[in-house]
Formats: sequence, structure tokens, C-alpha cells
Amino acid sequence: MGGTSAGAVSMGEAAFDARHGTVTSDEALAGPADAAVSVGPSNMPQPELRNMIVDSHFTERSREGRLLAFLGRLLALHRAGSFVGIGIDEGAALEIEDDGYRVSSVRGGAVWMYEATGPAVVQPGRPLSLDGIRRVRLADEASGRWPFLFDEAERVQELVVEKGEVRVRGVSAAGDSR
Repeated sequence: MGGTSAGAVSMGEAAFDARHGTVTSDEALAGPADAAVSVGPSNMPQPELRNMIVDSHFTERSREGRLLAFLGRLLALHRAGSFVGIGIDEGAALEIEDDGYRVSSVRGGAVWMYEATGPAVVQPGRPLSLDGIRRVRLADEASGRWPFLFDEAERVQELVVEKGEVRVRGVSAAGDSR
């Protein structure tokens, strides 16, 4: 799976379908219930990406906020469980084979992994509020077991979205129970 746009996006179980055009991070965080934040089942889901959504051109187009809005929207729709978001930079690829993964990158690109457990507040006319978010940046040659295990990852950042604003709450090491 590579950061080459819609081809990577269509592989997750859920996908941003751009039914109403594109949406920026600022727009998605300000109005996660708006029609522009249109997330639905993918037409090419891969079994390795169950309960996951993928976004491409990630760092280059500042898409963290919109991926968090997608995750909040999925949590609000399903009301239980957790979802994983994968942000892929241009020039980066996430290779999944058997029960492992490897990141390949040129030009310093990375793969960003997000786990969101909520709760999520996604209501018309209100900005996103989302808690229970963990983020990990996977650089070139990163590898490990798949599905990705946040509890075993190094430098996991805890995030929160309050009233549409993304903040880092803390950083924990592998196995840390913060």
C-alpha cells in the first residue's frame, strides 16, 4: 500500500469517498458531522485493514485533522470498539505480508498510525471532540508484527481533540501503561 492517492485510500475497510468534494483538516475538525466529511464502506477493502481507514498525501497536505475527524465519525456511527487510521506520506509505503509490516520511504516520508477509542462527539454545528487517541510515526525501514500493536510501539503520543483543536497529551514508551 503506497501513498499514491486514491488507490491506497480505497484499501481500508472504511474510506473517505469525497462524495461532496474534498475536505481540509480545518473544515473536518470544525464540522465533523457535515456532509463533506463523507465516510463509508470501501469498495476494495483488504482483510488486513479491518476497522481501518487510510488517508494519503498525509503530511504534505496537513491531513491529520481530517483523519481524526474520519475516526471520530466512524466511532460515532458504530458507538463501540476502536478504529485505526493510517496516514501515508508521499513517497512512503506500508508493506503488509503475512503477519508483519515494513515501511519503505524516500524523501523522509513516513507512515502515521492512529488508534481512536473515543468517546467522540460528532454533532451538527459543533466542532469535533475526541478522546482516547494514540499516534505513532513509522519511519523508513520500521517493521513489526501486523496488525500493528500500539502497546508495543516506541514513542506513542497520546492526543486529544477538544472543540476542534488537536493537542498532544503525553508520550509513552513501549509497554508503558499511561
